[in-house]
Amino acid sequence: FPTAKTPNPEDDRALELLKKYMERHNVDLGLATDPDADRVGVVFKDIRLTGNQVGVLLSKMLIDGYLESGRNKGMLVKTIVTTDMVRPMCEESGIQLFEVPTGFKFIGDLVEKHKELDFVFGFEESCGYLTGDLARDKDAVLACGLVAKAAVNFDLLDRMEELYKKYGYYLEKLINFDFKSVDQALDVYAKLKQTEAKEVKEVIDYSKGYNGVIPNDTLRLEFNSGRIFVRPSGTEPKMKAYVMVKADTKEQAVSNLEQLENKIKSIVNEILER
Repeated sequence: FPTAKTPNPEDDRALELLKKYMERHNVDLGLATDPDADRVGVVFKDIRLTGNQVGVLLSKMLIDGYLESGRNKGMLVKTIVTTDMVRPMCEESGIQLFEVPTGFKFIGDLVEKHKELDFVFGFEESCGYLTGDLARDKDAVLACGLVAKAAVNFDLLDRMEELYKKYGYYLEKLINFDFKSVDQALDVYAKLKQTEAKEVKEVIDYSKGYNGVIPNDTLRLEFNSGRIFVRPSGTEPKMKAYVMVKADTKEQAVSNLEQLENKIKSIVNEILER
């Protein structure tokens, strides 16, 4: 792929040519899928929307449409590392919210197990989205249509700000850790389970299942200002940390996000220095 450093719509570098095209032709909405068209990156008025933000916008649009149809047995599915901003949306509208481990296949599997419910929407933070009954895996072609429909009906940035003001400023950030070996990565992950860092209020281990989520290798570290999900690769010397915060103002949310990012980096470095 000579035109992109990586053909991954999660990576801002993959959208550089799209942004240049949008600027040159005065285009408001830009969409870019990966080569197999299952994930999509979204740019609106030169602003890159995160996978979580796109998921929130589509969730709200599809929930509203579902309720207008008069039905009341809807379900929405997301992965545990995906934004919690849809939680209050589902609570106020009577939509059942389900959480699954990281990986879109778990979303499709759960939808199949709940045929008694109407599948409204499923998404993950890594730019994967799905609705309807034609597929059970993330579908970027379908998602492009949904985002285009949304952009016709409202300004995506203005609507996102409206939702922040209504539900709170939910912000998220993915941090990638690289280690010398797979064993070192797994060792750090194991020691995180036993962390005694004073800021950590609780460590939740999903390896035996938790709150209805099937067992998987994920930790959740709870802090006063937010939470951090941690997942090891298992096959590569890598570990991912998903930082998630909520605050009443954007400024406080940005501050909390930065503090938690620094905190998880500090905790990991302390483990490595032992």
